[in-house]
Amino acid sequence: FLISIKDFSVVILKSIVSLSSYFIFFLIVTIFSLYYFYIDGKNTVKRLKDLSPLENHLNDILFNQFSNLSVTLVGSVFIIALLQGAVFSIGVMIVGLPVLYFGIAMALASFIPVLGGLIIWLPLSLYLYAQGQTTDAMIIVLFGAIFIGTIIDHFVRPIVIQKFSKNSDQSSALDHTLITVLSTLAGIMQFGILGLFIGPIIAAMAISIFDVYAIKYADSLDRS
Repeated sequence: FLISIKDFSVVILKSIVSLSSYFIFFLIVTIFSLYYFYIDGKNTVKRLKDLSPLENHLNDILFNQFSNLSVTLVGSVFIIALLQGAVFSIGVMIVGLPVLYFGIAMALASFIPVLGGLIIWLPLSLYLYAQGQTTDAMIIVLFGAIFIGTIIDHFVRPIVIQKFSKNSDQSSALDHTLITVLSTLAGIMQFGILGLFIGPIIAAMAISIFDVYAIKYADSLDRS
């Protein structure tokens, strides 16, 4: 039984390494693309506004809210990823495992909706338990299940999202993690790893469009 747990844990960790390499590749491509969007961003936005059939003030609302929501949805995910990676690194350091490797692995795994860091700390704790390192396994469970899975995911994450969205008019829609989880999960299902970024951005655009629609046709909407 212990051998089976060990083999299972090793397979999971190898899969994570492969996924991490794939993710890092697309992350580099994304950053490279964002660099050029940043250089020519103003001209692109101006061109889009010129082509838009909406009034200028509605265009401003649309682009401003889209920008705020995108920063909130994507930025909060990155902050939580860095925080989870840093916290898990402390636990890994205590048990004497490679800090940098498992810290990065936890940060990358945190992007995955629902499961998140579970796919890191659970097989690792099972592997340590199979090796007879019960105390080390319990430490990993403590940092994974309590600090990351409970405190950061359920208490810190909503606070971070709220801080990011404090300047947005749509903060009420972002006070919980549902929209982030659903948009990220849908993005991964449709676009693969790139869906981690594309999903929340599409969600931000959809929310912004509905907001502009509500403003433009406020007089004709049934408020009863």
